[in-house]
Amino acid sequence: MNYFWGELSEKNQMNETIKPFLFFLILLVVIAYGSLGSGDTAEKFQLLRFEHSDKLMHAFMYFLLTISLIYGMVKKTGIFYYWKVYLVVVATPITYGVVMEILQFVLTSDRQAEIGDFLANLTGTGLAFFGAFFYYSFRKAH
Repeated sequence: MNYFWGELSEKNQMNETIKPFLFFLILLVVIAYGSLGSGDTAEKFQLLRFEHSDKLMHAFMYFLLTISLIYGMVKKTGIFYYWKVYLVVVATPITYGVVMEILQFVLTSDRQAEIGDFLANLTGTGLAFFGAFFYYSFRKAH
């Protein structure tokens, strides 16, 4: 009987570890699907249609990805002001964006890697990071 409750406790711990990062994990899948699917698949994600509107979508998705990672890190660790947290919340989305662009180049026939997409990803990540930085600075000061 103790073994069962101990196992249940470990499962609860696993759920509490994954739960704060659930939106982040969902976004990873959505971004991969949008990046590695056909051009038609990518167009389905386009809410706005104007020249370079895909760059806006890249920035928005990586903004959400970074914010969700920041939320998970703060929820799990209770801290934001620490260089290791900064490194994780900036390097993870940037690395993921680079990997997606490389895979898009290698695996798709009707899509191509673009430096503009990478810069849009970087912009979204930067806006999220600096927004969170100022938010937590304000919160800490008050």
